[in-house]
Amino acid sequence: MTITDEEDSVLKRVLDVLAVEPRVMQQPGKENMVLYFPELTIYLSRHQVFLEGKEVFLTNLEFGVLLYLAQCPRHVFTKRQIQEAVWKRETESYENAVQCIISGLRKKLKQYSNKEYIRTVRGVGYKFEIPEA
Repeated sequence: MTITDEEDSVLKRVLDVLAVEPRVMQQPGKENMVLYFPELTIYLSRHQVFLEGKEVFLTNLEFGVLLYLAQCPRHVFTKRQIQEAVWKRETESYENAVQCIISGLRKKLKQYSNKEYIRTVRGVGYKFEIPEA
């Protein structure tokens, strides 16, 4: 059986998507969802993040923002979308609040890795990127 060029192209696109999308695993009978990325693991129910095997201690808001962005890698979210999803209430100065949380989150991640996981999309918002190995 031979693979046509078109089939090979489709297979490569699927493998590219699988390589960058998080692997989500749930243990049977538990609400213990885990997001796995290269070098980064997020345990949802335990509110724990490990980067290169070391635990990164985050505030509840930092964890919420990281989780929100990481669930849809490469998708750009506005500051308002992040604020509404994570804070779950109106905040008058949401732009500054989101910016401060992102800044703190980046600093904490930078302590364990030089890779940049959260990128700013100028004039739009932020997105989660899976750095190249």
